[in-house]
Amino acid sequence: MPPALQYPDLVPPPEWTYFRVGAQVRLIPPGTRADTAPVAIIISPLVPRQPQMPGPEMLVRMALEAEAQASFEITAQLGPTPIETDTGLRGVSFDVTGYARPSRPVEHRLYVMLADDVCFYGISYLASPGAFETHLATFWHTVHSVRPFAGRAAAPSTPSVPPAPFAAD
Repeated sequence: MPPALQYPDLVPPPEWTYFRVGAQVRLIPPGTRADTAPVAIIISPLVPRQPQMPGPEMLVRMALEAEAQASFEITAQLGPTPIETDTGLRGVSFDVTGYARPSRPVEHRLYVMLADDVCFYGISYLASPGAFETHLATFWHTVHSVRPFAGRAAAPSTPSVPPAPFAAD
């Protein structure tokens, strides 16, 4: 059984609702619904830092590339911009505008990747262009509240091996 996912220790915005989408936790403003909220703060699980992993900037660039290959057309991108939280975590942010192909509505996104010697901490902001500024300060307050992971990061002792295929009866 895989270990339980750990999430960044942070101060969520008061009265915001949360729900899971896959491994991510999404926070939405009070009075909105998951399917219609004009903004969301997306919290990704902690990723244990391994010596062979790239730094925060490259991880965000790799994520953007993967999204672009899958379905997200990037029309504007700023960054990386260095950031440091109130708790001493350092990382980068990328400001991205685009749309899901073929012709979905435009989205304005911020991708933040923080790191310390133990973990990577990913937090993103997703908004419709008209609502982007509305909760931007709330997003940055949430980012700056992230505390360093106080536990022990799980690291595999050997490379993982895919399971053998099931034998046909």
